[in-house]
Amino acid sequence: MKYPNAQVLIFAKQPISGAVKTRLIPAIGVDAATRLHCAMTRRVGSMVSASALAAFRFAVAGDARDALFTEFQQGLTPICQVGEDLGERMRNAAKQAFDDKRVQTEVVILIGADCPTLGTNHLEEALRFLESGVEVVFVPAEDGGYVLVGMRRVVDELFQDIAWGTSEVLSMSLKKLSEAGVSTQCLAPLWDVDTAEDLLKLASLEPPLCW
Repeated sequence: MKYPNAQVLIFAKQPISGAVKTRLIPAIGVDAATRLHCAMTRRVGSMVSASALAAFRFAVAGDARDALFTEFQQGLTPICQVGEDLGERMRNAAKQAFDDKRVQTEVVILIGADCPTLGTNHLEEALRFLESGVEVVFVPAEDGGYVLVGMRRVVDELFQDIAWGTSEVLSMSLKKLSEAGVSTQCLAPLWDVDTAEDLLKLASLEPPLCW
């Protein structure tokens, strides 16, 4: 591993039909939404695995023993997300990673499984900034959120009192971190797949996403 003291957590949902990519179901149906979710999750997992940059594991909303997550034999054992909202789930997962003495984790990166444009270059750029001393690094999402957040420690301000699921997520996070005196770096924004409009962007992927 190029960054042996880093750990990447891939946030994903267990692929239960009707419970994943629900905003896409009116446009493409339940089965297609589930297939798309699985295809994007595998794409992100394969990218992180092939990069050989850092240890990684899935943080799963649902059953972490699902075959979608355990098929990545080179990854660490998947864990279950724990918490009432996204912020609490991310904080708990990051804390668990930092506390894992078997990996000697000094840097944690959280990424979403629904950003098929996220590549090795984005992951390595974030790791370089964190290694240089920046405390929190973001890859913004075009919708106002973010698809990657990396940290050198658990920063409580990053996870509390954020309007999750809105276009204000990144701006609120940056404001709270600035007020707390935490150094940040934003990389180039990427798009993820949340709405029917986002489906049109899938055609631009190279290599194509098969779902």
